[in-house]
Amino acid sequence: MIQKLTKLGKIVPEDMFPANPLGLKKEYDVKYILFLEFTFKKESEKWIFDKITTEEYSSSKIDKYLFKSFKGRATSEFPTIDVYTRDDLLENGEVSFTESKKGKELVYILNKYKGEFDGVIELLKNDQAIAEELKEKINDLPRFALSVKLDGKYPGDSKWIAPKIELLKSRQGNKNHYTYKGKIRSSQ
Repeated sequence: MIQKLTKLGKIVPEDMFPANPLGLKKEYDVKYILFLEFTFKKESEKWIFDKITTEEYSSSKIDKYLFKSFKGRATSEFPTIDVYTRDDLLENGEVSFTESKKGKELVYILNKYKGEFDGVIELLKNDQAIAEELKEKINDLPRFALSVKLDGKYPGDSKWIAPKIELLKSRQGNKNHYTYKGKIRSSQ
């Protein structure tokens, strides 16, 4: 059995199952990451806002942050975004998740989860206390990352994000194949 696995390991190319299957950004030029923390209350089936925390960015936690970067207009599947300047979150001098470039990006990513985060989105759009606290926290920060913690967990540890992680990992092994008219074909 071991010999067959060894033989199979020599046949399957290493790039078919890369060490970074989610395409996370390993190196990142920021010092801080801010987390908007939310808790889901089962009895009322609603999300509530807890607080905003700041921590120093650590490359050893990349699997917890789930930060990906894209060129152009593409967006990540995960709710961790790069904020180049505090002005990217401001509209008319106030933090806005409905009008600012990065605020809309975070809401767009949360919308990809098919309704699971509707309560979080409503809080971001309508709770003025979140906007005021965030404005105060980002006042003196240069470039930083903005993310969410759900039920006290990083995105990479959250049960709410886990299905998306598993889906993306399962697709990774099939990246060079596609289905056309019911037949699996190679893209090479």
